[in-house]
Amino acid sequence: MKGWHQLQAQEQRILILGAVALSAILFYALIWEPLSLERQQLTQQVQTQRDTYQWMQNAAQDIKALQAQRPAATALVQTSLLAVIDQSLRSSALRSISKRIEPKGENQVRVDFSAVTFNDLITWLAQLHQQHSINISHLNIERLAQNGQVKAYVRLERAA
Repeated sequence: MKGWHQLQAQEQRILILGAVALSAILFYALIWEPLSLERQQLTQQVQTQRDTYQWMQNAAQDIKALQAQRPAATALVQTSLLAVIDQSLRSSALRSISKRIEPKGENQVRVDFSAVTFNDLITWLAQLHQQHSINISHLNIERLAQNGQVKAYVRLERAA
């Protein structure tokens, strides 16, 4: 501090002004600007989350409306698995194919085809899964001498 007293009043004022200016610059650079940037980011995050929340509310309303339009799907869930499979076979390209349908408890059904077109079988299985949420639990396919024909044993169950 000796040096301070040896300085002239004008030099002391310049140093004080420099210290004030340096303090203001440091305050802005180290405190004010980071806080301002953080506030802007948080404001953007809040707006994004509000938009997402609004979208979710609209999607929930759409889902409820779609569920109200699908009473038939609910009725099929209450229908026995055997009945759903039998009905789907009758309305598919497999209706005239020789087959054996056998229930395996309440949750599984076995369907045996002695000769079926592979593409028709796969199409039917895909429709069962997409329309009725029925999955394949076991599938055994043997190729036959006829072009595109297979012998198939399929065990089906409802998706959990």
